[in-house]
Amino acid sequence: MCLMRKQSNMKNLLLILLLSLSVLSCNLLTRRDSPSTVQPTPSPSPVAPKKIVDVPSLIGKTPDEVKSIIGLTPKIGTDFTSKGVRHRDYKYEFRDIGTASIKFKNEKFDGFFIILDKFIFDTPEQLGDFFGVDVRGKTPPTTVDDTVFYEDLKFNGVNVKSLSLGKYAATGFNQLIMNMN
Repeated sequence: MCLMRKQSNMKNLLLILLLSLSVLSCNLLTRRDSPSTVQPTPSPSPVAPKKIVDVPSLIGKTPDEVKSIIGLTPKIGTDFTSKGVRHRDYKYEFRDIGTASIKFKNEKFDGFFIILDKFIFDTPEQLGDFFGVDVRGKTPPTTVDDTVFYEDLKFNGVNVKSLSLGKYAATGFNQLIMNMN
């Protein structure tokens, strides 16, 4: 009796498997023979990125003023005092672009660092435009691979000790680094 039940179950299972296979093969044949009504959607042409933040406008600003200008809430990275100078490092997450690190000394903007993980620019000038940093017509004293290094520039009438624009060698992503002191 038990043997007959196993054989019956096996027959039912085989029948279900055979029917499933038949349905699948008919479905595949129907798809192959019928004309396609789905049109492929063309991929959108790449749009030139717009300036996300005017970095020179941050010069001399307090953490609260920078937060207001950027319009994002930062995460505090480091906060310490050394030789009577308070150092703070805030992290701003720019959606789909990258994370920026903005440094402050004694509550004033002191530097900006970002590695872009989405957009790749062909020239340092294009990267500078993305952050409101105009380096056109300025000759960089140093160029290493795809990165240019500028020294002692002026933005908004304020001296900037160093600025580098270009591709980060380890990843190939674009980076911008500005230091005030």
